Amino acid sequence: MLGHTNYNTTLIYAEIPTEELRNRVNAVTASPLKWYQKLYNFLVPKPLDKIINIDFTESYFTIGRNPELMNLNTNINKNINTLLIGNIGVGKSHLLKNITTDKKILRLDDTENIKKSLAQILLFLFKEKETVLAMLWKDFTTDEINKKIQRENTINLCETIISAVKPLEYCLIIDDITNITPTAKKVIERLKDTFIIVAGAREVKAVNTSFIWNFEKVELKNLNRRESFLLINQLANNLDVQNKELFWNHIYDQTVGNPRAISELINRYKKEPFLDTQTIREIRHSGALPEIDMTWIILVSLGLLTSLRFLSREMDEPALRFIGSMAMILLFLVRPLMANFKRKFL
Repeated sequence: MLGHTNYNTTLIYAEIPTEELRNRVNAVTASPLKWYQKLYNFLVPKPLDKIINIDFTESYFTIGRNPELMNLNTNINKNINTLLIGNIGVGKSHLLKNITTDKKILRLDDTENIKKSLAQILLFLFKEKETVLAMLWKDFTTDEINKKIQRENTINLCETIISAVKPLEYCLIIDDITNITPTAKKVIERLKDTFIIVAGAREVKAVNTSFIWNFEKVELKNLNRRESFLLINQLANNLDVQNKELFWNHIYDQTVGNPRAISELINRYKKEPFLDTQTIREIRHSGALPEIDMTWIILVSLGLLTSLRFLSREMDEPALRFIGSMAMILLFLVRPLMANFKRKFL
């Protein structure tokens, strides 16, 4: 009725708090003031209300991830396994929750206790009317089936799941396989030809790449400046800000376009009554800022200084020999020194 193609877009405009809606209706329908009431209000003005930032419920929306989301949906429709790779907070879980496909969806949330997750999948397939398990185990109760499942090992559970569904009938979504266990790797290797698997990970170690050979990799990065400003404007459209340009630039500089960091920083701003210039600059978020590893710079610098020890023989300069010798000693001690100077606490 509002002309939007997406239901979520309608929610952005339709979600109005009840109290605010009541105030708006009262402002329109209230009876006009008498002349003596207007005179009294002019002579005795009401105290100014304290400016507060109202925290509205955030609507579920997607900014800057439409190509990746379209790629995910296309791969699922083409029966292609996909791996989402990106740093913390870039929106992997958000995309996995917004997958739209005609295929049935199963979710595997816990890869550490993989046997328990497989048992939950089997119980779900048993309750599905169209699966083979619904016909084979129709005379069993849920408790009896649960006991039967617990006695099986992980490999047999995988084989039971494979025999219970049609190939590529279901889409299996795995939220995080960053720290995947060896048992979970074997499970995915067995299931990847029966299910269309879409998984997320911050990174995958080189020794763990064998089980995702036929996965198409989609890399997620931080939002660019324009997309970050769109997200900031969407999340902070109800905040009373003194300097919006400073507000937007400060958030982008602190978060480097990381969607999760942007959301957390704006939620912190919502707790302030008024966002003046000083308050905007005082609130910071360092979680998304990249850290620079200076190890290689130190090693190269010490190596160059060490060469002065040999250069001093040609130039007959004892001072250069002393500097080169000290650099060589530091080069030998650099490993324990780096371990001691490494940051251990926030």
